[in-house]
Amino acid sequence: MNSSYLNYAVCLLAAAFTISCIKTHTEVQFTGSYLVDSKIIDKYNTNKIIDFLSPMQLENDTMTITQVYDLSIKTDTSIYYHDEFKYAFILGLIFNNDPSNYEILVCYPCDGLIFSTYLINNNADLILAKDMVFMNDFTKIADIACLQVCNPEDFVKMPEDRIKFWYIGGMSTLNGTWIPDTIKQDQFRIDELNNKWHINGDLDSKSIHFKDLENNTTSIDQCYFTDGNLFLKKTDRQFKILTVGRKAIFLYDQEYKLIHRLNRE
Repeated sequence: MNSSYLNYAVCLLAAAFTISCIKTHTEVQFTGSYLVDSKIIDKYNTNKIIDFLSPMQLENDTMTITQVYDLSIKTDTSIYYHDEFKYAFILGLIFNNDPSNYEILVCYPCDGLIFSTYLINNNADLILAKDMVFMNDFTKIADIACLQVCNPEDFVKMPEDRIKFWYIGGMSTLNGTWIPDTIKQDQFRIDELNNKWHINGDLDSKSIHFKDLENNTTSIDQCYFTDGNLFLKKTDRQFKILTVGRKAIFLYDQEYKLIHRLNRE
């Protein structure tokens, strides 16, 4: 066999490996304005990913992951910067027995972080669930070609005792002025909370000055954080922190089943 034929055969083998990693699926499993494309991952690599995700305890005796997809998503630039997901890959998980049918994870292999997500606005839009982060050893799946968004040598290697969940606490990134978006999301049931939120303070406790359109302070409250929740002392209200982005905050009112959005001024 001459060298040209040998090179051709090597190219075919390389292409076959790439195709075996992922293939475009025909059935629509994931829908919404967030989605560009979804590709199914082959069984061998699916098992590797399931093993990698096992510390998250997504499966139990009755619920197992049956398929894994590599997702390509649009960046909502009203929430995130355009390069927010540049060094991340997005996994779509299909379960055999799950009411929501699937779960989407955003993985940052060079940081060691995995974020789950929330689908909002009738499941059309996707946001990172930054109320809780999972940390893992990404070197366990560094050899899956279709998931390489940065150099595999840069994938985080983490000792077993550091693999864990991390709940959001008070965040310095919350400091600043935020305006409730009552057009794209729900209004707060307490009218006062629909005014501007000027937040300032340390990690565990912050003061909130609510201001009207003329920037006059209408009231002052204190907020505290625990297990991914924000508590307002004066109004005695609690909101689950869905995400804190550089451009937007999403809060969930569990009592009234409402999602609230605040945009950075």
